[in-house]
Amino acid sequence: MYRMSENWYSDLVGLVETSTNNNPRDECYTPHDIINRARECMGSIDLDPASCATANQVVRAETYYDKNSDGLTKRWFGNVWLNPPFTATLIRPFINKLWESRSDIHQAIVLVPPYVDTDWAARLRQMANIVCMPRSRVEFWSNQRTLSTGAKQGHILYGIGLVDELLFVDCFSPIGDIQFTQIRVAQCESLTKFKSELIKLIITGDQP
Repeated sequence: MYRMSENWYSDLVGLVETSTNNNPRDECYTPHDIINRARECMGSIDLDPASCATANQVVRAETYYDKNSDGLTKRWFGNVWLNPPFTATLIRPFINKLWESRSDIHQAIVLVPPYVDTDWAARLRQMANIVCMPRSRVEFWSNQRTLSTGAKQGHILYGIGLVDELLFVDCFSPIGDIQFTQIRVAQCESLTKFKSELIKLIITGDQP
């Protein structure tokens, strides 16, 4: 389903399930299907700043940062795939780093839990143009290359920067609902109004 909503984020609150077992899930790697869709959407993955050698066998980023290299201290650039550790004390600095690096990033796709009432989620909404809400829970895998027992809640994919929105729809609509963010809706409305005023000026010959 493809639809626009100005209140998409408030609709997600019901997806969140409280669990005391989320913290150990910082080493959950993204499955092939989602990575392949992200790569097709962006054309390539230049950087995965929250990864490891095992996870990068699937992501195939040109550059990746692991715990030892500490991606929070390195430059972020190009086309970025980000599946940050989900522990609250870790996810926030990764999203803050994404925010600080946005002028160096061409485009990014970010996979996170739907904790929409957090400060880092608010930052993602400020950066993103478009989102995908997968219809089923993501089947992460571990460093033993076995599927995890299943996520305890849904997740959101954010398209950030110069992500091709039509291509994002093509790539991710088969697995989830696609919506524009509130900021993108406002941009579209502003552009539509500008075009309308410009056409009126051209037709009437009036000077602005």
